[in-house]
Amino acid sequence: MYLFGSSLIKKYFPDFRKINDIDWVTNDISKMKTSTKEVEYYYIPFIESREMTPDEIYTVKVSHAIYNIHWKKTMSDIRFLQIKGCKIIPEFLTKLRLHWISIHGKQIRTNFDILPDEFFDDKVKRKFSHDELHTFINPSPTYLNMIVNGVTPVSELFFNMNEDQRKEVLFEESFVISLERFQNQLDKLAYNNAQQILVTRLHPVWLADYIIENWSKWYWTPSKSKFYKNYVTIKNK
Repeated sequence: MYLFGSSLIKKYFPDFRKINDIDWVTNDISKMKTSTKEVEYYYIPFIESREMTPDEIYTVKVSHAIYNIHWKKTMSDIRFLQIKGCKIIPEFLTKLRLHWISIHGKQIRTNFDILPDEFFDDKVKRKFSHDELHTFINPSPTYLNMIVNGVTPVSELFFNMNEDQRKEVLFEESFVISLERFQNQLDKLAYNNAQQILVTRLHPVWLADYIIENWSKWYWTPSKSKFYKNYVTIKNK
């Protein structure tokens, strides 16, 4: 068994938040034990027979952030590790994502392979259409530069945009979802809840990862968007 999760982060970085339990991980299934409120045990078959490095434990956190499981705590930990300079290990991330499928099952995320007029045929009650809300936030919506067929985001188009456009298009979408689904919540809480459902359900994973990887740099703080004042003004009408 090796120290894992928040317990390991606390060992590397004593200024990390207070932890409530001890986490252990093993690559030997015969050593697995039953978790309790005080001690949690995990099995990851492909890890090295040692404690993970800070970059490895950061990659674990990133790999799990697309799941709606203790999401706000996970993203807070990710921000902390980003501030500490931790980096993703791509090959390890790929293995972890496949592992989580075996644990949690395949995720149900937005299906973009439908007709545009069917895309918003859901249970969300809208005072204004989704596209109208985009124009309220930004009269020339940035998302139009990265979609085809009216709804489908394309990674090549997204990464062909400049950095400011990539940053703002994901702020813009979160503000729209906030206005659409969390009308009665305070600005920042609504924003955070919007990002949560975008990262865990609505965005394709590659877009979710862009938010996760830039969480400390931009998306932790919605006021870093040039459209934030528009969002707050509309939200408080």
